[in-house]
Amino acid sequence: MSELTMKLDVTPAQIEAIKKMADNTSASIGCGNEDFDKQSTHQVKMVDAMLKRNNLPPRDFN
Repeated sequence: MSELTMKLDVTPAQIEAIKKMADNTSASIGCGNEDFDKQSTHQVKMVDAMLKRNNLPPRDFN
């Protein structure tokens, strides 16, 4: 499957909100449901990759 690349206008506050949501989700991984953990791990990795690809600072909680 090819990866779709797009450009978005995102404010610094929106990037921080995305990072905080990923931090909160990351903190919940391992607290119960295996399906949740798998999906959340994948989604957090996608956020981390997006930050790195755009030369943005990493999340606080890794």
